[in-house]
Amino acid sequence: MEPRDNTLEILNDLEVRLASRSGFDIPKPMRLFFMIVAAFGVCLIISESLMTNRAETIEVDKIIHFAGYACLAAVFALSLRPLQIVLAILLSGLGGVAIEYLQLLSNRDCDVMDMVANGLGLLAGCSLGVTARLCWNTVSREFTRAYSAKNIRIYRKGATILKEDQKVDYLMIIKSGRVEVSRSDWSRSFE
Repeated sequence: MEPRDNTLEILNDLEVRLASRSGFDIPKPMRLFFMIVAAFGVCLIISESLMTNRAETIEVDKIIHFAGYACLAAVFALSLRPLQIVLAILLSGLGGVAIEYLQLLSNRDCDVMDMVANGLGLLAGCSLGVTARLCWNTVSREFTRAYSAKNIRIYRKGATILKEDQKVDYLMIIKSGRVEVSRSDWSRSFE
């Protein structure tokens, strides 16, 4: 008996989450890459902030602070788990305040507006990163849901799902019901 499509039945939320692997998560290799970028960004921010005054960067100093911290926060938001994001953003903000005070050691001014630019950059970058992750999550789940709905098959009682020597290149999951497995020769092993 031929299977018929069932477009009404879809996977439940847990099944979609497991199939799409998108529980507000970015794949591990991408997270590792983002963490390396974040470490590089932290080193750049520290080294640039502690250098002595340079005339060419004074006019755009606030933009540099905002952009640097926004990029750092976006990378954290894309690479860390939700609770870790909050911790990283708080530590980055405190680090930005500490760096401003450390600038006094290199004959630079401790500028409150730099701290404000740092904080606004952290807020903007974190917002963009979390929004990107939520979009990734939604798109990934919807693709999984659409793909699973497209491939759900319903078999009637007594129907043959696979024949003994039939090659398959996909996994079949029995969502409900019972399946009986039979073979013509049980002395051979399964491959």
